[in-house]
Amino acid sequence: MAASEPSGDAANVARAAAELGLPDDASAPAERARVVGVEPDITFRHPLVRTAIAAGATAADRRRAHSALATAAAAQGQTDLRAWHAAAAAAGKDEAVADDLAASADRARDRAGAAAAVDLMVRAAALTPDPEVRARRLLRAAEDALSSGAGAQARVLLDEAEGAVGPGADEGRVVALRAEIAMISGDPACFALAPAAYFAAYQAYRGRDPDRASRALLRACDMVVLAEHLIAEISAAELMGAVDPRTGDDPDAPVRDLLLAAVRSLVLEPYDVAVPRVRRAIDALLDPSCPDAEVLAWFQIGTSCCTMVLDDQARARLLRRAAGVARRTGALRELDVILFCQSMAATSRGDLNRADAYAAEGHQLRAVLGATPDQWDIYRHPEQMGWRADDPNVRDLLQLTVTGATALGNGAIVSIAQIGEVTLDLGEGRYVEADARAGALVDRGELPIHTRVLPDAVEAAARAGDLERARRWNAELAHRAAVCATPWARGLAQRSAAVVSDDADAEAAYRSAIALLDVTEARADAARAHLVYGEWLRRQQRRTDARLVLREAHDRFVQIGATAFAERARGELAATGERARRRTVETEGLLTPQEQQIADLAARGETNAEIAQRLYISARTVDYHLRKVFRKLGITSRRELRPPDR
Repeated sequence: MAASEPSGDAANVARAAAELGLPDDASAPAERARVVGVEPDITFRHPLVRTAIAAGATAADRRRAHSALATAAAAQGQTDLRAWHAAAAAAGKDEAVADDLAASADRARDRAGAAAAVDLMVRAAALTPDPEVRARRLLRAAEDALSSGAGAQARVLLDEAEGAVGPGADEGRVVALRAEIAMISGDPACFALAPAAYFAAYQAYRGRDPDRASRALLRACDMVVLAEHLIAEISAAELMGAVDPRTGDDPDAPVRDLLLAAVRSLVLEPYDVAVPRVRRAIDALLDPSCPDAEVLAWFQIGTSCCTMVLDDQARARLLRRAAGVARRTGALRELDVILFCQSMAATSRGDLNRADAYAAEGHQLRAVLGATPDQWDIYRHPEQMGWRADDPNVRDLLQLTVTGATALGNGAIVSIAQIGEVTLDLGEGRYVEADARAGALVDRGELPIHTRVLPDAVEAAARAGDLERARRWNAELAHRAAVCATPWARGLAQRSAAVVSDDADAEAAYRSAIALLDVTEARADAARAHLVYGEWLRRQQRRTDARLVLREAHDRFVQIGATAFAERARGELAATGERARRRTVETEGLLTPQEQQIADLAARGETNAEIAQRLYISARTVDYHLRKVFRKLGITSRRELRPPDR
């Protein structure tokens, strides 16, 4: 009986022993042999002793013990413990016991997260006599397993449930789960096919389960953003045709309806009509009264909406809250996505060290979840590589990301890798290449997801000599910035306006851009405003003024670690007659999170090949980073690295 009581509650065991008529001193021989202690709680000499005792008992004796313990737990009002013992005592299928255990699983999920509910729901399903009810419980267990990052277990549970699922709403759950499992498992084209899969789930739910139907439709919208130009078997416009135009008009509409209305408007209506709907949805998602479960369900589409209206502050707040919920509830799969989004958001702000930290944590989590090779290829944070520009193989790595993301059907990551290439092109002064890439991005897809690329498109086209194209992009950016009206949007619009302005009007626009961007967290964009202003001043033969502004731009790029842009600023400074010291972020003497990780592993004695395998990078990249570490720390060999504290 003691071996069957997981809580170690001696009082529970004593009550159960009395239930079976055991004498008060029944534990004495085991206590004298020091096999078990009973005060204040029951403890075994070794965990294997507990296991051996339980394994050595007959099945009938184990059921008798659990039955008595269930009675004892019920007397103390320990509902969940009673349900667990009753399930262990059951000799066959028993709906009453299964129902209690399923309710216990629901409470465990609310209390401790999805992972805590999986085993309880699986056991409840095993005890359920009705095949359809059993299948529903297995589906719920699969959903919990998926949320906690156990994709392989989720697939096994789904396979077990699918045969007993009838037509209708449960069929919709199967379709949705298949799509989710495919994405977490890295199946070919999984992201490209996901919007159509969720639309099929929506059709299965429609008329039977309105709540699940609207959730499936919004999830399909979420997947449209990820699939982007690689979307297969359906289009965003077709999806949005299923959304009632009145959705979200009710003042008390749930947040998912507001998000559906926002995405529908972004696809089917002009930008200035869509933005107020987007803002209403974002505000609802950020409202403290919005349930944590809704934040966790819709943070990804909410983050995309924030990006489409150039609201970096709202995006940061939403991701912070979502991360807190995911950590608190053990939602590892969602946390993985949140960390990736946080890294990309930090990169777009120019906070590259923080982006590194998010990426390092994401790599550790992804290793636990078991990412596939193609998934690892897309998790290189390609835009960040374009800013850093400090790996000699950066363009090859960006192409690997494109290849891996294309195999998965993840158009969003393909685009981010191409944004990384645009960033690299602009930093290196390859304006013709940047013009072609940025223009293709801005023209891509049915959603204005690449609004933030418009400033790059303007600068690239202007520098490539295509002023007509640059002014067309600038007019579109000016329109969107006026509608968004965030400091970030207005600053970007002013910077772009300056780039295409006549000399008489340019300076005021440059100064306005700097003033607006300097009060935001967009450090990279503020540094770029200084850079293009300094370049303009040099072309105006105002060398003294140009030096001041270019030096500021150079120092800012060095500080954030934007190597190519720092070099571009250094070259411009040299053209004014000032010799800028060639330096990068290395001279700051601080290791990035990835460099610190590599240094720690090297200090422990791991070879470059072992480090590369652990961090899913090439041995050549490890060697490159180690040389940077040596320069920063002023050492010459790995023997001088200090092992990290354990």
